[in-house]
Amino acid sequence: MRTQLTTTTRQLHETTALLKVTKKQLATQLADLRRLHELSVKLSAHVDLPTLLNEVLRAVCQLQRAPMGLLLLRDRDRDDLSVMASVGLDAERVKRLGHLPIGSGLCGVAISERRPCIVKDVRHDRRFETDRAFAIATGACAMASFAS
Repeated sequence: MRTQLTTTTRQLHETTALLKVTKKQLATQLADLRRLHELSVKLSAHVDLPTLLNEVLRAVCQLQRAPMGLLLLRDRDRDDLSVMASVGLDAERVKRLGHLPIGSGLCGVAISERRPCIVKDVRHDRRFETDRAFAIATGACAMASFAS
């Protein structure tokens, strides 16, 4: 009888712990859904393109829990990338980025290869030498770039 009581008590504690984890996961998912809903409300309003791009990037950064982000668009006439929105970076640093060549750096490679580029620590990845100074200056470590 005592063994059954001990087993039942242990199972009850395990179930309680599992419920706490599940509740936390559901709260995170609910917060993400609220952010998406807020974004859809903002997107449905008639806003100019720069404002729209900033709202999209802000929402993506929140969902990814990223402290900073850049949204670059391809200029087909110049065949390069231009920063159209930023989060968590000062305007002067963003301005200094200027136009980024296709095929160079994390974003340029993602565009040229038409696939995501994800790097755990850009400061030590020799493939992305051009991004190293930016990463060191901004305190960035992991970086990801998605192309479409």
